[in-house]
Amino acid sequence: MRKSFFLVFGGLILLFSVLIPNATAQTQAKHITLEMFLDMESVSNPQLSPDGRHVIFTRGGVDAVNDRRYSAIWIMEADGSRKRFLAEGSSPTWSPDGT
Repeated sequence: MRKSFFLVFGGLILLFSVLIPNATAQTQAKHITLEMFLDMESVSNPQLSPDGRHVIFTRGGVDAVNDRRYSAIWIMEADGSRKRFLAEGSSPTWSPDGT
């Protein structure tokens, strides 16, 4: 179980670093601008599948064009590979049989 936790945690850190826009220009800024805020995304609520092979999580951000927040449920392998969209929404959870 401990190994699975570290795989999930490491995968989420990797995922988070991929989802956040390139920060090289932002490192010089002293304050977050509106444009920077609108480009940010978050990852939350990771759930390890009962068999330990997959992780579902919520990915969210701001839709500046439609002036609203959004969230979507994504899935990835426990090692952080094969990230893919599942559905719009939040608060994913596994059923006891792993579906």
